[in-house]
Amino acid sequence: MATCLLGGGPRLCIGNHFALTEIQIVLLETLRQFSVELVSTQPVVPVPLVTLRPQAGVIVRFRQLT
Repeated sequence: MATCLLGGGPRLCIGNHFALTEIQIVLLETLRQFSVELVSTQPVVPVPLVTLRPQAGVIVRFRQLT
């Protein structure tokens, strides 16, 4: 039986909206402080699951902005 982190259906986590908003803020603040560049030379092939995911992963480099 597969489980979803925040649940689904009638037993949806009451903190679901807060958690999704919080991760957006964390991502935004991270991207404001770093530049992100693609390191891998292979093409990014999306795999359509529940969300789009890269087939072989993506290697990136974070460089802190000054």
